[in-house]
Amino acid sequence: MSKITLSMIIKNEEKYLEDCLRSVENAVDEIVIVDTGSTDRSLEIAKRFNANIFHFGWINDFSAARNFALQNSTGNWILYLDADERLTSASIDIIKELTSENKNLGINCVVNSIDEIGGTPSIMNYVRLFRNLEGVKFEGKVHEQIESSLRKQNCEIINSEIEIIHLGYNISQDELKVKAKRNLDLLVHDYVHSPNGYKAFHIGQSLVTLNELENSLEYFLVAAEDINLEKNHRAHACRYLAAIYNDYKSLDGAKAYVERGLEISKDVILLNLVASKVYLSLNEAEKADYHSRRAYELNSQYNSKENQTYFDILVDSIKLVLHGLNIGLYSNNAGLYNYFAGCDELSQLNENQINIITFLGILLNQKPVDENSLGLISETIKEYNSKVIINLLNSYKLEEDKHTVIKELYKYYKDDLDYLNYFGSFSIHINDLRQAISAFAGILKINPGHKQAILQLINLYTQLNEFEKLKVVLDNAESVFADDTEIGQRISAIKNRLS
Repeated sequence: MSKITLSMIIKNEEKYLEDCLRSVENAVDEIVIVDTGSTDRSLEIAKRFNANIFHFGWINDFSAARNFALQNSTGNWILYLDADERLTSASIDIIKELTSENKNLGINCVVNSIDEIGGTPSIMNYVRLFRNLEGVKFEGKVHEQIESSLRKQNCEIINSEIEIIHLGYNISQDELKVKAKRNLDLLVHDYVHSPNGYKAFHIGQSLVTLNELENSLEYFLVAAEDINLEKNHRAHACRYLAAIYNDYKSLDGAKAYVERGLEISKDVILLNLVASKVYLSLNEAEKADYHSRRAYELNSQYNSKENQTYFDILVDSIKLVLHGLNIGLYSNNAGLYNYFAGCDELSQLNENQINIITFLGILLNQKPVDENSLGLISETIKEYNSKVIINLLNSYKLEEDKHTVIKELYKYYKDDLDYLNYFGSFSIHINDLRQAISAFAGILKINPGHKQAILQLINLYTQLNEFEKLKVVLDNAESVFADDTEIGQRISAIKNRLS
């Protein structure tokens, strides 16, 4: 008959430990806990669950502590968890069934890392249940692994539907940075002595969390090129490289890494998301459309467990929907916009947000604007970059309705330089010079040195023969254009004529 041991290492885990141990009460026969120096209530909690408690002096090596726990585990099967993990109740029967046979197995479990704060949970298939055989041991000072050792003992690695909920990343950014710094020191020390793509990948991730993006590039390059590294890790390494190049380096480099990553694995959610951004920047609208839809569809499949890979990072689905809507707006792609506007996730938004999405859809689809349509607009419109709105208005072909909308949106973008400039130019176009003055004067309230607004006001006040106001603008213009000889001479000439 099989005996299952829960094997754990802990230090100061009173926040998580009780729920972890309660989740395995009906799944294991023995609880072995190795403590590396707790000063809180962790050991008191462990005793309540009749755990066998051992002590191990911390030597900056997670595998060493794990292996000490293994040495003290008497079960012929080992389930290992961290204190911030919980076994789902549905997994208990699966564990008992899989361990009832006398086979040498390493069993992949689905580790579901919750991230309600950052909105990027991850799912990974990881060996967490295995036959306790002589010679099997953990490897790696941090992000320790057991699979390689199991394979050396001729264990078969199989997948299962055992699910473990991980809460360790559901913490604030500051807490994540503390954890990343701790891991980084151990990872780098381990990498120097025994480099490989897996360690390089995790070093890169830690550096990204610490906002050391430039330093992360060399490690992600190592991971991307390591053909022995699991493919989704390699694809994610390319995703990181593409995202950093897209934001800080070159679009050509970003495109190259996106396409390299897609060659490795086309089914990585965040890689498709980054691809949509890169292709939008390159004005390759069809590819931006495809990859934004692909990211959303993959995410939906993974959430519904229709399709799961060894490792992937999920995204809050509403973020993917809003991203798709923005891609549709930026590229004037009504089909893409309508696809995402029809997604069920929009019900998570408030009424004002839904109304704005509906209103922008009216413009993008070249539909007439009536009073009801204008009634959909609210302050929420300012969540959208005014440049996107301006681009949308420039493409809107119903001229009379367009004028109405431009005037209506002025109410909400009075503090936005780009929209004020657009509104001022539009007002000149329709020969509403007073309205144009109001727009350009609004720009100078925000930025007194805005050269284009100054020149426009000089022209407008001259046309309207409002010379006192013109003098005020000219006095400001002299200092603003002090380094521009040609314009400075024109300003002086105008002032001389006025005097």
